[in-house]
Amino acid sequence: MQTIIQTKIIDYQVWREHLSTTIIGYRDWLSKSGTIQAMQELRIYDVLESLKKDQLVLGFVAEFSCGKTETINALFFQI
Repeated sequence: MQTIIQTKIIDYQVWREHLSTTIIGYRDWLSKSGTIQAMQELRIYDVLESLKKDQLVLGFVAEFSCGKTETINALFFQI
């Protein structure tokens, strides 16, 4: 059984993959129609690279011995 946060992370990954596929299709369409310019191609390349390198970062801040580890374990590992 997945937690809500795990489901949302998977949804986000699927969305990124779908977006990348759509952008690649658009780039290919522009190339086939002969209307793509060098600047457009570079911008599209930059967007695709940004999507590949995109990361989701979570930070947990609290006082010492306040249950941060337990919270993380509960969110991601369902202990």
